[in-house]
Amino acid sequence: MTRIIARKAAQVFIRIGSYNEETEWRRSLARTTYLHALAPRRDYIFVAQSASVRERREHGDLVCITSSLLLRCNSMNETKPCRSGLTFAFGLRWAHTNTNRSYILSVDDDGFLCTPQLPRLLAQLPAAGQGVVLGSWHKRLTRPDQQFVLLSRDVAEVVAARYLTTRTSTSAARHLASFLTGQAHPLDARRVVLHPDHSALAQWYQAPTKEAAAAFCARHLWIHFCCTRAGDAAQSKPTWRAMQAGAEMAARSDTKVEAFPPLERVGSFGWGTPLPCADMRITGCTKCKKAFSDCSMNGTVQARHLASNRSCGGELTPAASWNPWWLACGGAPET
Repeated sequence: MTRIIARKAAQVFIRIGSYNEETEWRRSLARTTYLHALAPRRDYIFVAQSASVRERREHGDLVCITSSLLLRCNSMNETKPCRSGLTFAFGLRWAHTNTNRSYILSVDDDGFLCTPQLPRLLAQLPAAGQGVVLGSWHKRLTRPDQQFVLLSRDVAEVVAARYLTTRTSTSAARHLASFLTGQAHPLDARRVVLHPDHSALAQWYQAPTKEAAAAFCARHLWIHFCCTRAGDAAQSKPTWRAMQAGAEMAARSDTKVEAFPPLERVGSFGWGTPLPCADMRITGCTKCKKAFSDCSMNGTVQARHLASNRSCGGELTPAASWNPWWLACGGAPET
């Protein structure tokens, strides 16, 4: 098994989608935590819309989208979905052209990847290594969310080619949803890939204590900090460092991250056991961003389940050690 895990780890290339000079601090934090043991351009690359010449020369791990592609978005009077799709597809094409890795993992820079745990999960992928689409899927299984998508090399090549040669203002995953869901191995990983739009448990990790952060990678692989946009360097550094320490510790132990359940093609997800926090309300990124900005959201439902700690599978014990996202507003809401 150890040999299989090591071999799988060497088959993955990581593409991190970023934005511009304003998000350099996120890239810097990633380099010192979950990317620190990886080699630029051999194991990973940042894809940004712009970056300083200094940063590009100093680290050698940045590629920028061509200006002609960005002008395409401007000509359609569109910004985020189009630019996000271009960053996604441009990175896939770069990885497919410049590496021979069997899998390409695309993540955003406002999240944390438990890199030492990645090989354990990759060892569970289909042996054929083709037709693989793995991520956290939107409701009714329409498409994976672009903030975390693992594609086999054959799928990545087609996605990049189709999106980069098509004029569309939507994201790549939305534009090519039917192609992605029609692959031989569409896998949903929402038990280990946490996104507030898909998992109430992800809301708990938006502002974790040091203890919660350190325990995260023993059970999970990725957390998307969309509610806080990863905060800022001062806020994020202790959390990311605690997560990295926990990931390295978990990788040295016998802890095994839970296997990916198969993707349900129709209806709702039919898990044998409920997802963690299954009876908590999923608020999604938009609402929890608002809660962080003006503390207007009523967290009564979350407070009630936090107190009982029944629906989250004992994610961390005792429950009192949690600091869920809504506590960042100065205390628990009235119950």
